[in-house]
Amino acid sequence: MVRSVEIWLDYRREIVALSQRTRGTLRFVYRMLTLGSNNVSERSLRIDERLGYFITLIGIPSAFLLHGYVGFIFGSQNFCEPAPNSWKILRATTECCILLRPLGPRPLGPISH
Repeated sequence: MVRSVEIWLDYRREIVALSQRTRGTLRFVYRMLTLGSNNVSERSLRIDERLGYFITLIGIPSAFLLHGYVGFIFGSQNFCEPAPNSWKILRATTECCILLRPLGPRPLGPISH
C-alpha cells in the first residue's frame, strides 16, 4: 500500500496530463487515477515530493521490521517433526527425493578403460 502511494505521488503529473489528453474509456481511467487532484502547480508538486520522501522514510524501516518479524516467526517453527496425518505426504516426498538424487559423479568426457 505504501509503495502504491509513493508511485502515485511520483507519477501524478503524468496521470493528470493523460487525463486531459486522452479520450474515451482511457480518459475515464486516468481521471479515476487522479483521485480528483488536478493541481500540478510547482507548489503542489513540491508537496508531493516531500510527502513521498516522508512516506519512504516510514515505509523502509516498517518493511524491515515486518519482514524480520515474519522471518522470526517462520524460523522458530519446528518443521522437522511432521503433523500426525502427514505420513503419506512425507513418505511420498522422501521416495521422490531418493529417486531424484544423483547416484554418483557424472563423467566429464568419454569413459576410457
